[in-house]
Amino acid sequence: TEAERQARTAVEINGNYDRAYALLASVLYSGGKYDDAIDVCDFRIGRDRNASNAWYLKGLSQLRLNKTADAVSTWTTGLSVDPLDEVMRAALELQVGKSVSLEDSRRPSWASYHIRNAKEYAKRYDSTGASYEYQRALKIDPANEEARRAYADMLEMNGLHELYLEQLKFLKQNSAGSDSSSSTNSAKKPDAAATRMEDTIEAYDSLLRDTLAEKWNVQPFYLDKIRWKIGIYYTGGTMQFVHADNAMITAGAAADAFSGVAVTSVSAQASPVSGFGEAYRKAHEAGEDYFVLISLDEGTRDLTLGGTMYSGRTGTLMRTMSFYGTGNSRYTNVLRRFRSAVLEKLPIRGKILDR
Repeated sequence: TEAERQARTAVEINGNYDRAYALLASVLYSGGKYDDAIDVCDFRIGRDRNASNAWYLKGLSQLRLNKTADAVSTWTTGLSVDPLDEVMRAALELQVGKSVSLEDSRRPSWASYHIRNAKEYAKRYDSTGASYEYQRALKIDPANEEARRAYADMLEMNGLHELYLEQLKFLKQNSAGSDSSSSTNSAKKPDAAATRMEDTIEAYDSLLRDTLAEKWNVQPFYLDKIRWKIGIYYTGGTMQFVHADNAMITAGAAADAFSGVAVTSVSAQASPVSGFGEAYRKAHEAGEDYFVLISLDEGTRDLTLGGTMYSGRTGTLMRTMSFYGTGNSRYTNVLRRFRSAVLEKLPIRGKILDR
């Protein structure tokens, strides 16, 4: 193509001009020449290991070639170079959720980033941000005891005692499983923390004995709480130079942000749509209550997430949204604001269990 020819000409004129190589890699990726894009990214990484966008594009190209394990490994290395690249982290975590086993030894390391962020939010008395980050950590590493204890404490602080008790019971079961798997000749004496947790579970079991759930013999934890089905769609065709295919990654990350919301089932369309008409048709066929068309306009220091929410049944415009972010954690912040804006638009819906 003409764009590729011009990029190659720029490289030939000045072989030390890294931005020309970055542009060439982006053009090759957009043209579906993923192996060539990987070669250019490897060349850039060889010259400058801190070129985080080269790591990102290399991983994305490997993903397009169905080399998922290689993509995860590449992005993991890229994030060790630039931990603040949130789009690359979102891409990594989406693939971790899809293809990496729960027993993978790298999960605690991936989750530690969100635990650190949660602690920073807690220092600023931002309980919403801390809760969100602990949920992200637990989605990556469900067996992470530190994150689950901290999240359980937040549930208790917010008065969600039944959920708090469920978290404690999960911790107890997980701890018992790990203790039984490690064979020791001598009997293990329970530590003070385990004893305290046992006492807390016993106390809350007693306090919650007169709740409606107990009286009706219903386990709220296992009830189907989904009330709304929502689809996230995006349009393609625009070449991005900061993060290629950022709309695809953002659609997946936006849907994933709702994973801690019990009343919603949110899915992201894997491939781009041509516009409202195709999105409405797919949402209607899938039986979605609402669908959202999103876009991401990204610069090197700021970004704007746009979204238009429609009714899945009638196609009626429900809400137009725009979220601007700059500084650290701008990507996460706009996703959180997007999630809050969508949830605000959902009416309350209940379900009769029995008469």
